[in-house]
Amino acid sequence: MIIHAISVVLLLFIAVLCTTAVFWEGFDDNLLERIGLGVIATWCTLRASTIYVASSDFESAFELLLYAGLASFVAGAAIEKLKASKVSADDRQFKLFN
Repeated sequence: MIIHAISVVLLLFIAVLCTTAVFWEGFDDNLLERIGLGVIATWCTLRASTIYVASSDFESAFELLLYAGLASFVAGAAIEKLKASKVSADDRQFKLFN
């Protein structure tokens, strides 16, 4: 049961960071990366709701390790982008595929 709770928290953490990155103007990425972040946020939300509702024993320690790794990656990327966001909004350009 504790694995389920940790998994749900990690998945919702990932979903919130990915959603923030999609809609934040300071996140300087291209359109395909934003679409990918949106898909990841949607998947994390659906997976967290499935774990919360089902509460069965299909959640393993390997999946928890995967969620923790993904959460640390997303947090590291968010910190990196926050440090790099010191560029003024006038210097940014909309990038489609670059």
